[in-house]
Amino acid sequence: RSMLLTGLNPHRAGYGSVANFDPGFPGLRMELADDALSLAEILRANGYATHAVGKWHLARDTNLAPGRTRDSWPLQRGFDSYYGSLEGLNSFYYPNELISDNSVVDVEEYPPDYYVTDDITDKAISRIKSLRAHDADKPFFLYFSHIAMHGPHQAKPEDLAKYRGRYTEGWDAVRRSRFDAQLEAGFFPPGTQMAERNTEPGYDAPPWDELTEEEQLRFARYQEVYAAMVDSIDQSV
Repeated sequence: RSMLLTGLNPHRAGYGSVANFDPGFPGLRMELADDALSLAEILRANGYATHAVGKWHLARDTNLAPGRTRDSWPLQRGFDSYYGSLEGLNSFYYPNELISDNSVVDVEEYPPDYYVTDDITDKAISRIKSLRAHDADKPFFLYFSHIAMHGPHQAKPEDLAKYRGRYTEGWDAVRRSRFDAQLEAGFFPPGTQMAERNTEPGYDAPPWDELTEEEQLRFARYQEVYAAMVDSIDQSV
């Protein structure tokens, strides 16, 4: 995120890691550096309307509370408006806290059909419509950053239904079929071999056939939910 918005190496922008803490070392302050211009700041100074919608995660946790500095919040870093979640993750049905510009959105209760992916897209559309209602020609920059695919992985029932059983053959078969399709489509030079299985401890995926039946059901379910969330974003966009 810091690289995307500044064009700088993340340590130079202030993020040697994710923005959840401040160990006190240079390059690890978890705030956009004072001398690192954001793309929004540059564009706004050159006549653009600038809007940010969705996940921010560029302010450390301690600065999300009332009364703390907002120096690394969207409006302080070049955006005319902001709507979304400043946190790294949030519920898709009952977000812990959503922010509009510099203030917490006051929500007593989310409606039964609320889903944050749809909300974010609706707000993005409304920003463009509002601008165009007042100015037909002004250029704009919209930082449109969905919270998905970050956890917690939560999908709509109707999207989940489309992916029931799609991953029961296991990740080895899915991986092979996808690679073969990419090879046939010309994405890689002819004769390219699929990469070896990742064996790094903690990041390794065991052969599907070595999993128990219970594990296979669980991991297939994980993949169904993830795919349904991706589908939801595609529909939304």
